[in-house]
Amino acid sequence: MLQPIPFSSLFKVLQSKEIAASSSAVVFIGKIPKTHIGFLEKVGTSDWLEDTWFIWQIDNVVVEKVERVIGFINSPAYYNPPLVVKDEIRWTGYNDSDTDHYFEVLNDGLAYPKGYRFKR
Repeated sequence: MLQPIPFSSLFKVLQSKEIAASSSAVVFIGKIPKTHIGFLEKVGTSDWLEDTWFIWQIDNVVVEKVERVIGFINSPAYYNPPLVVKDEIRWTGYNDSDTDHYFEVLNDGLAYPKGYRFKR
């Protein structure tokens, strides 16, 4: 029987990037294989800093402009029900301050094969 795949087998669930002052960059990207459907269960972000934010997207749709901490890297927020991911998770960090900052994002969950039969 086909089994779910942990996100950690598909991509790094913790990704980070230093973003220069007055710049933006993709901090996190996680791709789900076309043969699977992802279920995002855990999300954590680094500490929020003034004049910084994320644009969080799932499947090219903005989930939220994040101007706060969601969970923490070592204690992520748990989503129940999980968020469905058909293609990719993307976080873009924006640093509108005059100082370079380090951004971190954690996204974890499971990818199930399309057609997977859940036991009741």
